[in-house]
Amino acid sequence: MRKIIALSALAALAVVASAQNFGFETSEGFTAGILNGQNGWVADTQYSVVNNFARTGSQSVLYNGSNGTDYAWVDLAPNPGYTSGTFSASTWMHIGANTVADRVQGLMAWGNTGGWSIGLKSNGDVIGGFGFLWSRPVIGTVVNPTQRWVNVTLSFTVGSGTAVATVDGQSFNLSGTGLTALTDIDFTSDYINTAASAGFVHFDDFTVVPEPATMTVLALGALAALRRRKA
Repeated sequence: MRKIIALSALAALAVVASAQNFGFETSEGFTAGILNGQNGWVADTQYSVVNNFARTGSQSVLYNGSNGTDYAWVDLAPNPGYTSGTFSASTWMHIGANTVADRVQGLMAWGNTGGWSIGLKSNGDVIGGFGFLWSRPVIGTVVNPTQRWVNVTLSFTVGSGTAVATVDGQSFNLSGTGLTALTDIDFTSDYINTAASAGFVHFDDFTVVPEPATMTVLALGALAALRRRKA
């Protein structure tokens, strides 16, 4: 019985340690201003928390820049990161009408290398695959991509050469080398040809969730570590 209780507690601990859920609200400790440094987030200065526009609540993250490639992230795990497990990430993006078609914005998984990426341009092009977002191919099209909230998701297993992404409800199968370690999943805004291409994009309701198998593996690992400490 004590083993079952301990395993359940550790499974819950694994969820707390690994799952991420950000609405960027004041109730979560976010305040209007530069995102970098808030609640563990690391971000280029073009990302800020704003309190005048949001999908839910009253706050979101705004990317407003034309400074090459810019990222914002919070670590899931320190280096070298997770070397196994399945993860799903989701966010909502609102692309402003003044965002040029030469800029793409979306999600990118990081770890041992620049990994899985999925993004959307203001002209409706969906770009995705394994590698840096700017160099990935066009894999689909979204109608009326600007001036409304669009959901973007990314799901993959660490070590696998395949991933699944969705943009505005459309599903895309991605293939490539694959990550052998995962540390974080980022907001990204990247240019295609011209570094000075301008982007104005809000991000909101960001989640990263380990699948049940991942949570079980993490819990079992924690239980094994606990047993070693007691031995």
